[in-house]
Formats: sequence, C-alpha cells, structure tokens
Amino acid sequence: MRIAIVDDQENWRVCVEELIKKHYGPKAPLIDQFDCGESFYNQGKYDVVFMDIEMGEMDGFETVKRYKQNNSDAIIVFLTTHVELSRRGYMVNAFRYIDKKFIVDEVEEALSAIDELPKKDHVVVFHVVNMAEMHIRAKDILFIETDKRNIIVHTMERDYISNRSLEEVEEELKDCGFYRCHKSYLVNLERVRKIDRLYAYFANGTKAMISTRKYTEMKEKYFEYNSKIAYS
Repeated sequence: MRIAIVDDQENWRVCVEELIKKHYGPKAPLIDQFDCGESFYNQGKYDVVFMDIEMGEMDGFETVKRYKQNNSDAIIVFLTTHVELSRRGYMVNAFRYIDKKFIVDEVEEALSAIDELPKKDHVVVFHVVNMAEMHIRAKDILFIETDKRNIIVHTMERDYISNRSLEEVEEELKDCGFYRCHKSYLVNLERVRKIDRLYAYFANGTKAMISTRKYTEMKEKYFEYNSKIAYS
C-alpha cells in the first residue's frame, strides 16, 4: 500500500503520518508528503490519499478531481476544519471527511475501515465439477449451500458446483462478511436484501435457509453488518 498526505501545513502532515505509523506499527506502508495539490496530482499511483480541502491555488477538491482522471481507484480521505465543505465531496466519491479537531480518533477509524475493504476483493478458487478451475471474488458470491458431497456457489450470473467442503470455504471467508446461518448455508451478508425467520433473500430472487437456533444471531449479524456499511 502507498499513502499520500497532501496539506499545505507541515504540522498536519506530520500528525497524520504519525497516526498512520501508530496504526500499522512495524508494517506501516510507504508514506509520502506533499505541501500542495500541484506537486502531488501527477506523482503516480497511491492507494490512499489524505487530502486537505483548503489549500492555496488548487484546493483539495480540484486536486482530487484531476488526480482521479488517471487513478480512479484511489481511496480519498479529506481533511478539513470546515466540515460544511464536505457536501461537495460527492463529485469525487470521497471515502471519509476528517474533522481536524478530532483528527486522532477519526484517522484511526478511517484506517480501520480501509483495512476492511480488500477482504471483499478476496478471490476464492473453486474446482468446479465438469469445468475448469474457477476464480470467484468473495463479493460476487450471494451464498453457498451444500449439495450431497458437493457445494453450490450462487452468484448473480450463475451457479457453480464445486467439490470443496462448506467448512473449508467458511474458514477461508471468515473475515469477508459471511455468516453460517444454517448447517447447509453460508451467506454473504452484503448481498442479503432482507430476512425473516425462515430465509435470507437476495436480489435475484433466490433465498437461503436460516435455522431456528441461528435466527437471532443471524438477525444481529445482518443489522450489525449493514449499520457498518451505511456508516462507511
């Protein structure tokens, strides 16, 4: 991971860098500092950009707008002392707005949320029956169910039958927002559209069974996960 900090005030750049290093410890990523938008926006690819909104000739919004023309996947975290300016952030799809008055807590929260993002891009390898090996992103899976000695992997486009065990896949996806709501069903909480006491429902009309003893926990997991996503 590469992180850029862009702020025309050195004290804020140093503060953010120290907070990043504290969060990651010995595994801290590469961090570069820039004192203006002009010196930053054509400097290559960064995964995360902490960007001050109020700078000199080129403000943070204009800098990010230019930068994202060639780096559309960059995660943008704005820094500001005037949170009312954040309303303009829809133009560049900002990930967070950090109020500098609460910078310690808010940088930590933003980094923790960023740490969660790659998990949904995790790729699961399935040996599909009568087909070649398939590589499927975790976020593209709706749910997985057992089928005799195999499992069925449900996605929006189609289903795949694999000879992997549900227990094995559950272990691999344990940090990717999946929940075992029934002995025979593993669901992607992000893809669940609604639940009742019997089923979890998905956008394509399919559904996964919820066991009676798992319903209360499933409901808690579902609402907890969606509350986290809404805040993000």
